[in-house]
Amino acid sequence: MDCKTARHWHIVMGGVGCPETSETVVGVWIIGSEPMAELCKYDPESEEWTSMNAETKGDALCDPDYWIEFPD
Repeated sequence: MDCKTARHWHIVMGGVGCPETSETVVGVWIIGSEPMAELCKYDPESEEWTSMNAETKGDALCDPDYWIEFPD
């Protein structure tokens, strides 16, 4: 089975909307010509993004330009 047809990624562009749950997503920030990606999560109750990377887990992050949910 081709995994590309079995799974799909949910991409939210331009900061429109936020994840409905506090599950880990991939946040993407476009800073000049250097994009940056980081595992992060959005807390719907506090409306804040936090890092989920081992070195920076729990640190506050600015809203990502894009975020990508893990495939179903």
